[in-house]
Amino acid sequence: MGRIATGFLWIFGRQYNDATFGCATFCRVVYSRADKGNAVVIMDKQEYEAKVLEMINSGPYEECKYKNGKPKDPLNSLIEEANSARQKVAHLMASLYCLPKIHKNPVAMRPISSNICTPTEKMAAWLVGEMRRYPVTHGKSVRNSIELAEKLKNLEIRRGEILVSFDVTALFPNVPVSDALRSLRRHLERCRVPPNHIEAYLTVAEVCMDQNYFMFRGKFYKQTFGLSMGSKLSPLLADVFMSDFEEELQKEKIFPRIWRRYVDDIFAVVKERYLTQILQLLNTRHSSIKFTIEKETNGTLPFLDLMITRKDDNTLKFGIYRKPTSTDRYITSDSNHFGTQQQAAFHSMAHRLFNIPMEKEEFITERKKIHEAARSMNVLFAMFTKPLPTITIIIHHRSIDSSRKPPPAQCDIILTIHPTAANVCVAAFASCQFTRSTYHHHHGTRRPVVFGRRVVTAFLHVYR
Repeated sequence: MGRIATGFLWIFGRQYNDATFGCATFCRVVYSRADKGNAVVIMDKQEYEAKVLEMINSGPYEECKYKNGKPKDPLNSLIEEANSARQKVAHLMASLYCLPKIHKNPVAMRPISSNICTPTEKMAAWLVGEMRRYPVTHGKSVRNSIELAEKLKNLEIRRGEILVSFDVTALFPNVPVSDALRSLRRHLERCRVPPNHIEAYLTVAEVCMDQNYFMFRGKFYKQTFGLSMGSKLSPLLADVFMSDFEEELQKEKIFPRIWRRYVDDIFAVVKERYLTQILQLLNTRHSSIKFTIEKETNGTLPFLDLMITRKDDNTLKFGIYRKPTSTDRYITSDSNHFGTQQQAAFHSMAHRLFNIPMEKEEFITERKKIHEAARSMNVLFAMFTKPLPTITIIIHHRSIDSSRKPPPAQCDIILTIHPTAANVCVAAFASCQFTRSTYHHHHGTRRPVVFGRRVVTAFLHVYR
C-alpha cells in the first residue's frame, strides 16, 4: 500500500484530496491530466477504453482494413506519399490519447493525435514557420487575454446591450479540410504571395492534412473529417477558416458591435432583442460549425481567464477567473526542475497581474492568490509590485525540515520587477540592507545582497 498522489484528484468521476490504493489497482487504472485545470484524473482502464472507443465509433473515424476485412497498417503507404514531398521522414505512426473533460457533465473525452515523429511532423512545422511571414489580420482574433483586456478597457456598453460569449463546439474536428485549404489560398493571395509559392504551400498542407492516421490499442484508424487535433498545422488552418467565417458574418446587419475571438471562444456585446436571431444565424451559416452561448449573470461574464464585470457607469472592469476544476498546483520546490522552471508559472501570473487593467481591489485579491500558491508549493518567490506609491516586497521561503541539513549561507531569490517599479528599486534595495543594489533592464544581473545575517544572491528580472 502506498500513496500514489496528493492534491486534487478526480477518481472515477469523484473528487478526492488524497487517494491510497493497493498494488492490484495500478494495472486496472489509467492516469491522465485533466483537459482543463491542473488536476490528475484516475480512471478505470475499461471505462477509459470504452469512452475512447465510443468517441471513435461515433465520430468521423474509421478503422483501417483491407478489402477482406483484415486490419491494415497504412504506415508504409504514408511514408511513400510523404517521400514525394520530402526525402527524409520519420518512421512512426501518430498515437491517440484523450484528455477527460472533467469540467463537463457528463465527462467527455478530448482526442489528441500526437504527431511527434510522424512522417509529416517536420513538414507541418516548416509550413507554420513560413506562414509567420503572412500573419492573419482580416479576422477578429486576439492573441491572449491581455490583448483582449486592452481592446475592451475603454468600451462603454450601450442601452439594451448585454455581454455574451459564444463557443464553437469541437472546432478542429468540425472544420472541413477542403474549406480550410480554400481559406488558406485566399489568405495567401490577399498577402500577394507568388502563385508558385502558393501551390507549394497548399501541396504541403494537403499532404499533412490527408495523413490523419493514428493508432489506439494496436489498431489503426483514420480521421475522415475535420482537422487533426495534435497537428502543428491545425491551429493555423482553423484560424484562417474562422477569419473568413467572420468576414462573411460582418456583412449581416445584426452582426454584434463587439466581437473578439480567441481560437474557438468569442466575446461579444450584442443587443439583447437580437440574441436569438444572432445565434440562429451563427448555427445556420455552416453545416458543421455549431455555437453554444453563455450570457452575463448579474453583470459578470467569465471569459478565458478573465472575469469581466459591467460597472454602474456601463464600463467594464476585469478580474482573474479560475475554473472550478483549477487546483492551483505548480512545480514544487522539492522537484528536480531548475529554479527558473519552478519560477516560470509565478512569473507568468505576475506578468498577467501587471498587464491586465484591474482595479485596486481585484489587483490585491489576485496578488494574495499568487502569494498563497507560492507558499503552498514551498517555492522561493519574490515579487516587487507598485499598486500604491510604495513598493511591496513579497518573499516566499522554502520550508525547512528540522531533520535535514541546515540551509546554505547563499541561495537564489528571483525578484520579479514591474517596469513602473524599476526607478525606485535602488531605494528599496537600500532599505533591505543590500550590499549592492544594481540592476540591468535587459538581462538582469547577479549581485550579493544581505537580508539580516543571511547572504543571498538576487536575480533581478524586469518585465518590459
